[in-house]
Amino acid sequence: MDDWNLDRLGEESGDEDEGADVTWSFSGSTGTVFLIDAAKEMFDSLPGEEDEDTPFTRAIKAVHASMMRKAIAKPYDLMAVVFFNTREAKNPLGYSGDSQFETKFGHSVSASIHDSLRTCQSVFNTSEKRHSGRSILLFTCRDNPHAGDDQRRRQAVTKAKDLKESAIALEILHMGVAFDVDKFYKDLILPDDTEEEEEQGGELTRERRTLADPTTRFEELMKRVSLLENKQRVAGKLVFTLAPGVTVGVGIYSVVKKSRKPTKKRLWKNTNQELKSIHKDYLMDTGELVSRSDYEYYQKFGNRKIGLTMSKPFSVVLVPAVPNNEQMEKRAGPQLREFDRLVFTNTVSQSAKIQSATSALLASKRVKIDNDNLDVETMVRRGQAQQLTVPVLKSWLTARGMSITGKKKAELMQAVIDAVCA
Repeated sequence: MDDWNLDRLGEESGDEDEGADVTWSFSGSTGTVFLIDAAKEMFDSLPGEEDEDTPFTRAIKAVHASMMRKAIAKPYDLMAVVFFNTREAKNPLGYSGDSQFETKFGHSVSASIHDSLRTCQSVFNTSEKRHSGRSILLFTCRDNPHAGDDQRRRQAVTKAKDLKESAIALEILHMGVAFDVDKFYKDLILPDDTEEEEEQGGELTRERRTLADPTTRFEELMKRVSLLENKQRVAGKLVFTLAPGVTVGVGIYSVVKKSRKPTKKRLWKNTNQELKSIHKDYLMDTGELVSRSDYEYYQKFGNRKIGLTMSKPFSVVLVPAVPNNEQMEKRAGPQLREFDRLVFTNTVSQSAKIQSATSALLASKRVKIDNDNLDVETMVRRGQAQQLTVPVLKSWLTARGMSITGKKKAELMQAVIDAVCA
């Protein structure tokens, strides 16, 4: 009996073991970030091809053609373009052509590959959608960007390992006939665990460490970009249970897919952000804004518009909640009385009740106390010794011949309590 489970939707596709717990899932959309080098060498024509486009122009054309294909075939895939080695870090979009880009953005060689890859990774992290496949395509003609700087080189290799652990593929689209990938970029795209296999003479490992030839023509560049973008991936996965304990994972591939025209969206020309339309209605006579409560809905019957009004809300009667004293006494009567006995000791009279909300509010407004008519002993027995002022405490102790020199209020109050309770 085959087992159909609609779990783990949108997870990454990959090879599964036959005994693994494989469930039905769809791969979802993919994300691609084009990382383009803007150094001075990218704007110089290649030797022997002075009449052809510069490497930077070829990279821009390849990205443009790729985005045009994505807009029709896969409109929900993430695509972004990141430039590094520019003089200016932030500039408004809208410039076209090599000359304007060179004037507005400029060139630099101080950017590190580590920071460039980290910026591309942040593009994926800030995306709201979950992508089944993520890749970074790096266009450059400089084979050793960090020559003589071992620290930046180690940082770049560490970031490349971080991308691999985050399931982000890094591809190098190197341009130029004299490009040597062994100087720097080979350590970024190949894992360290292949070195041990290479020492053992593994043919597969040596084949994996062989990179493609440098790209010098636009047709070859377009072919490589198309191959890297359109990777064959599983559209869905399911598991068939042939017998108890015997399962087989099956991957589903979509050979033919109908391309749908995406919906039209309005974009702001300066920032290329999507515009949001807001509709508001105003009264013709007064010019006041019409709120939702002012609208009147109608239903048309017999060529007549019959207005509809909202039904009146039901009246709600608030019934005060009365505590069930009998039920409370039945459930926790002995415990309540024991708690009352422990809280209210002999020095504090049980007649002192907690003030209600109304009396507490009125008591917040302080009333001047007549010190001449105070009964100190009665207030102490009621537990109200804190309300006695320092002059009252001193006069009461002085009248009984007790010393008050150098004593604070706490000491005076304790002396009064000891005298009353003695």
